[in-house]
Amino acid sequence: MLLMLAPLMANAQSDPATKARVADVRAAYKQALADINAVQKGEEGAQNDALVSMRLNRPDSGATSETLEFYAEVKQDTVGGYEYETFFIRRSYSMSARKYYNEFLFDRETGDLIFAYVRSSSEDEPNIKIEDRYYFDNGSLVPIWHTATGLDTEKNTLISQKQVEKHQWQGGDDFFQSVPASLRSAFHSLANCAH
Repeated sequence: MLLMLAPLMANAQSDPATKARVADVRAAYKQALADINAVQKGEEGAQNDALVSMRLNRPDSGATSETLEFYAEVKQDTVGGYEYETFFIRRSYSMSARKYYNEFLFDRETGDLIFAYVRSSSEDEPNIKIEDRYYFDNGSLVPIWHTATGLDTEKNTLISQKQVEKHQWQGGDDFFQSVPASLRSAFHSLANCAH
Protein backbone atom coordinates (compact mmCIF):
# COMPACT_ATOMS: atom_id res chain seq x y z
CA MET A 1 0.00 0.00 0.00
CA LEU A 2 2.77 2.46 0.94
CA LEU A 3 4.57 1.66 -2.30
CA MET A 4 1.44 2.60 -4.22
CA LEU A 5 1.11 5.90 -2.32
CA ALA A 6 4.74 6.96 -2.82
CA PRO A 7 4.32 7.93 -6.52
CA LEU A 8 1.10 9.80 -5.67
CA MET A 9 2.86 11.80 -2.95
CA ALA A 10 5.76 12.49 -5.34
CA ASN A 11 3.31 13.76 -7.98
CA ALA A 12 1.42 15.84 -5.42
CA GLN A 13 4.66 17.42 -4.23
CA SER A 14 5.62 18.43 -7.78
CA ASP A 15 2.17 19.87 -8.58
CA PRO A 16 2.39 23.70 -9.08
CA ALA A 17 -0.75 24.34 -6.99
CA THR A 18 0.68 22.29 -4.12
CA LYS A 19 4.02 24.09 -4.35
CA ALA A 20 2.18 27.44 -4.25
CA ARG A 21 0.20 26.32 -1.19
CA VAL A 22 3.40 25.18 0.56
CA ALA A 23 4.97 28.57 -0.21
CA ASP A 24 1.90 30.28 1.35
CA VAL A 25 2.17 28.10 4.47
CA ARG A 26 5.89 28.89 4.76
CA ALA A 27 5.10 32.62 4.49
CA ALA A 28 2.44 32.26 7.23
CA TYR A 29 4.98 30.42 9.42
CA LYS A 30 7.55 33.16 8.90
CA GLN A 31 4.95 35.81 9.80
CA ALA A 32 3.91 33.86 12.92
CA LEU A 33 7.52 33.71 14.12
CA ALA A 34 7.96 37.44 13.46
CA ASP A 35 4.82 38.16 15.51
CA ILE A 36 5.98 35.86 18.32
CA ASN A 37 9.43 37.51 18.37
CA ALA A 38 7.78 40.95 18.56
CA VAL A 39 5.73 39.83 21.58
CA GLN A 40 8.78 38.38 23.30
CA LYS A 41 10.65 41.64 22.79
CA GLY A 42 7.74 43.56 24.29
CA GLU A 43 6.86 45.36 21.08
CA GLU A 44 3.34 46.69 20.75
CA GLY A 45 0.95 44.34 18.98
CA ALA A 46 -2.26 42.36 19.27
CA GLN A 47 -0.69 38.96 19.93
CA ASN A 48 -0.41 37.44 23.38
CA ASP A 49 1.30 34.37 24.71
CA ALA A 50 0.72 31.89 27.52
CA LEU A 51 2.90 29.18 29.04
CA VAL A 52 1.70 25.94 30.62
CA SER A 53 4.02 23.41 32.26
CA MET A 54 3.27 20.07 33.94
CA ARG A 55 5.10 17.09 35.40
CA LEU A 56 3.64 13.60 35.68
CA ASN A 57 4.88 10.29 36.99
CA ARG A 58 3.51 7.53 34.78
CA PRO A 59 3.74 3.83 35.69
CA ASP A 60 6.37 2.04 33.58
CA SER A 61 7.47 5.34 32.00
CA GLY A 62 8.75 7.21 35.01
CA ALA A 63 8.77 10.97 35.24
CA THR A 64 7.48 12.85 32.23
CA SER A 65 7.32 16.58 31.71
CA GLU A 66 5.55 18.76 29.21
CA THR A 67 5.70 22.46 28.37
CA LEU A 68 3.16 24.15 26.14
CA GLU A 69 3.44 27.64 24.68
CA PHE A 70 0.37 29.23 23.12
CA TYR A 71 0.42 32.33 20.94
CA ALA A 72 -2.88 34.00 20.19
CA GLU A 73 -4.41 37.08 18.66
CA VAL A 74 -6.92 39.10 20.61
CA LYS A 75 -10.05 39.56 18.48
CA GLN A 76 -13.18 41.54 19.25
CA ASP A 77 -16.33 39.47 19.55
CA THR A 78 -19.84 40.46 18.50
CA VAL A 79 -20.80 41.95 21.90
CA GLY A 80 -17.82 44.27 22.27
CA GLY A 81 -15.65 41.93 24.30
CA TYR A 82 -12.62 40.08 23.14
CA GLU A 83 -11.46 36.51 22.54
CA TYR A 84 -8.10 34.84 22.19
CA GLU A 85 -7.61 32.94 18.92
CA THR A 86 -4.57 30.65 18.97
CA PHE A 87 -2.46 30.70 15.83
CA PHE A 88 0.67 28.89 17.04
CA ILE A 89 1.45 26.22 19.65
CA ARG A 90 4.85 24.91 20.76
CA ARG A 91 4.95 21.64 22.68
CA SER A 92 8.01 20.01 24.21
CA TYR A 93 7.79 16.85 26.26
CA SER A 94 9.85 13.93 27.43
CA MET A 95 8.74 10.39 28.04
CA SER A 96 11.15 7.78 29.34
CA ALA A 97 14.44 8.43 27.51
CA ARG A 98 12.80 10.06 24.48
CA LYS A 99 12.38 13.77 23.89
CA TYR A 100 9.84 15.33 21.56
CA TYR A 101 9.23 18.82 20.23
CA ASN A 102 6.21 19.89 18.17
CA GLU A 103 5.04 23.09 16.52
CA PHE A 104 1.53 23.62 15.19
CA LEU A 105 0.53 26.54 12.97
CA PHE A 106 -3.14 27.35 12.44
CA ASP A 107 -4.80 29.44 9.74
CA ARG A 108 -5.71 32.76 11.38
CA GLU A 109 -9.00 33.02 9.49
CA THR A 110 -10.36 29.44 9.60
CA GLY A 111 -8.51 27.96 12.59
CA ASP A 112 -7.46 24.95 10.48
CA LEU A 113 -4.12 23.25 11.12
CA ILE A 114 -1.86 24.21 8.20
CA PHE A 115 1.60 23.11 9.38
CA ALA A 116 3.09 20.69 11.89
CA TYR A 117 6.74 20.20 12.83
CA VAL A 118 7.61 17.04 14.76
CA ARG A 119 11.09 16.39 16.16
CA SER A 120 11.79 13.18 18.01
CA SER A 121 14.68 11.07 19.17
CA SER A 122 15.12 7.33 18.89
CA GLU A 123 14.94 5.31 22.10
CA ASP A 124 17.56 2.91 20.71
CA GLU A 125 19.86 5.63 19.35
CA PRO A 126 19.26 8.86 21.33
CA ASN A 127 21.75 10.83 19.25
CA ILE A 128 19.55 10.37 16.14
CA LYS A 129 17.00 13.16 15.78
CA ILE A 130 14.28 13.01 13.16
CA GLU A 131 12.57 16.17 11.91
CA ASP A 132 9.27 15.83 10.05
CA ARG A 133 7.47 18.77 8.44
CA TYR A 134 3.84 18.35 7.38
CA TYR A 135 1.88 20.83 5.25
CA PHE A 136 -1.93 20.76 5.12
CA ASP A 137 -4.59 22.42 2.95
CA ASN A 138 -8.29 23.28 3.18
CA GLY A 139 -8.85 21.74 6.58
CA SER A 140 -7.63 18.33 5.45
CA LEU A 141 -5.50 16.43 7.95
CA VAL A 142 -3.86 14.46 5.16
CA PRO A 143 -0.53 16.16 4.41
CA ILE A 144 -0.18 17.63 0.93
CA TRP A 145 3.58 17.84 1.45
CA HIS A 146 5.94 16.08 3.84
CA THR A 147 9.69 16.33 4.36
CA ALA A 148 11.83 14.32 6.76
CA THR A 149 15.42 14.99 7.79
CA GLY A 150 17.63 12.85 9.99
CA LEU A 151 20.35 14.40 12.13
CA ASP A 152 23.13 12.66 14.03
CA THR A 153 23.71 15.13 16.85
CA GLU A 154 26.80 13.32 18.12
CA LYS A 155 28.56 13.71 14.77
CA ASN A 156 26.65 16.87 13.83
CA THR A 157 25.85 15.46 10.38
CA LEU A 158 22.84 14.63 8.25
CA ILE A 159 22.08 10.94 7.99
CA SER A 160 20.80 9.15 4.92
CA GLN A 161 17.16 9.10 3.85
CA LYS A 162 17.19 5.33 4.38
CA GLN A 163 18.05 5.82 8.05
CA VAL A 164 15.41 8.52 8.30
CA GLU A 165 12.81 6.05 7.04
CA LYS A 166 14.06 3.44 9.53
CA HIS A 167 13.64 5.82 12.48
CA GLN A 168 10.78 7.89 11.11
CA TRP A 169 8.18 9.11 13.58
CA GLN A 170 4.94 7.21 13.06
CA GLY A 171 2.28 9.52 14.49
CA GLY A 172 -0.06 9.36 11.53
CA ASP A 173 -3.56 10.69 11.11
CA ASP A 174 -4.62 9.96 14.70
CA PHE A 175 -2.01 12.39 16.00
CA PHE A 176 -3.09 15.24 13.69
CA GLN A 177 -6.79 14.60 14.28
CA SER A 178 -6.50 14.74 18.05
CA VAL A 179 -3.47 16.52 19.50
CA PRO A 180 -3.36 19.98 17.85
CA ALA A 181 -7.15 20.48 17.94
CA SER A 182 -7.38 19.29 21.56
CA LEU A 183 -4.59 21.62 22.70
CA ARG A 184 -6.12 24.55 20.86
CA SER A 185 -9.60 23.86 22.28
CA ALA A 186 -8.26 23.52 25.81
CA PHE A 187 -6.47 26.86 25.57
CA HIS A 188 -9.54 28.59 24.10
CA SER A 189 -11.73 27.23 26.90
CA LEU A 190 -9.36 28.50 29.58
CA ALA A 191 -8.44 31.83 27.97
CA ASN A 192 -11.94 32.80 26.90
CA CYS A 193 -13.95 31.66 29.95
CA ALA A 194 -13.25 34.79 32.01
CA HIS A 195 -15.69 37.04 30.19
